[in-house]
Amino acid sequence: LFMKKFLAIGILLLINACTPTTSEFYSEVKVENKVIGMPATNKYIAKGLKKLFRENGWKVVVVDMGSVKTTGTSTDIVNLDAEYKSKTNYVVSLSQNWRDWCGFKNDMISFDLTIINSKTGEETFVAEGEDCQKTIIKDLEVQLSPFWK
Repeated sequence: LFMKKFLAIGILLLINACTPTTSEFYSEVKVENKVIGMPATNKYIAKGLKKLFRENGWKVVVVDMGSVKTTGTSTDIVNLDAEYKSKTNYVVSLSQNWRDWCGFKNDMISFDLTIINSKTGEETFVAEGEDCQKTIIKDLEVQLSPFWK
């Protein structure tokens, strides 16, 4: 009886610990230049996220913040324009924390993901949640489908 109660409490704690991956798009995805900048890590969901993009025809580069090109004139009055140049179309911002084990090679991860249009600086996609790593990647594969076109 004690073991059944202990098991039931454990299952309830595990169920309550997960919050499904929720996401939202804020702008249309443009896929003419399939290059995306990602963090220089393969920990937790970063590895699966990179794999998803590669499998769908994207070139994954370590975060490319680009450079600034300055043009203009300098006389008695300085008149300069700065233009941001990036080789990527999008940049990923990812915050993630290990929470617990869900099983063999499947960690419980809490995460916050933003995909930013590197040309305009606009947020394109956001997602967050806390679940087993493999479940998060499956959810993101579906939720990121506009990038796969």
